[in-house]
Amino acid sequence: MVEKPSHPLVARAPGGVCWRRSGRRRYERVPEAHAELVVLHGLDGRARYLVDGRVFELRAGSLLWAFAGQAHVLLSEDPDFDMWVFLISERILAQGSPSGSDLPPLRITEVTGDIAPRIIDHDATEELHGVAVAIEAHEDPEARAAGLRWWLIRAWRHWHAAPDVASTAIHPSVARAARMIRSDPTQTVAEVAAAAGLSAGRLARLFKAQTGQGIVAYRTEQKLRRVEAEMRARSDTNLLGAAFNAGFGSYSQFYRAFEAQHGCAPSDYFRR
Repeated sequence: MVEKPSHPLVARAPGGVCWRRSGRRRYERVPEAHAELVVLHGLDGRARYLVDGRVFELRAGSLLWAFAGQAHVLLSEDPDFDMWVFLISERILAQGSPSGSDLPPLRITEVTGDIAPRIIDHDATEELHGVAVAIEAHEDPEARAAGLRWWLIRAWRHWHAAPDVASTAIHPSVARAARMIRSDPTQTVAEVAAAAGLSAGRLARLFKAQTGQGIVAYRTEQKLRRVEAEMRARSDTNLLGAAFNAGFGSYSQFYRAFEAQHGCAPSDYFRR
């Protein structure tokens, strides 16, 4: 869908926002850090997320915290991946930590221990999902602020009750390659590898081992994202032109990649 600017500041009332990724997709090209707390709650599918040089897998039930100042970006996602995204300013926590006396305090800018994603159980996921739906639907700022605070209370408690999930420290060359491809997927793997300081074969093996996705598949995914962004942004854009602009060598190549990812023809997808 349409590429959007960086996350908005939410210091004004109610001091927080939330949205479903399936209804509001954004594709940042490089890791970004900002002044709010970001909490991601996985609902379906799988994705890989980079936070401060570590790669985490997200799936149904995942809870991931990215604190103010931590650089983070979505590396890759399945077509059916969905999650809740919460963006919280200090205003929501102005009256103290929502964690309760038996848990470490939750703050916007301070990380207590190793804040890696954890998988909460089905009942906890359903609870958080229900509260998030109610928050998103409510228009009253005071009610939304109360809902955001309650969601954080429960999310923080559920996260502490869940088991740890392993992370992978990402190699600097892999991180640089991912940034380059996200910024310009028309570059060849050989060009990206040379800029990252590795041979194409070495980069491909390392990229697959650390992100779980082949570099060619990742490059194709970024091309498809660029096509979708262009199609959503301009009503006068045609699929052929968008495919060539994204770096596909032919329409048939684009068609096969698109159908493999979305399970339908490009024309049918955008017509819907």
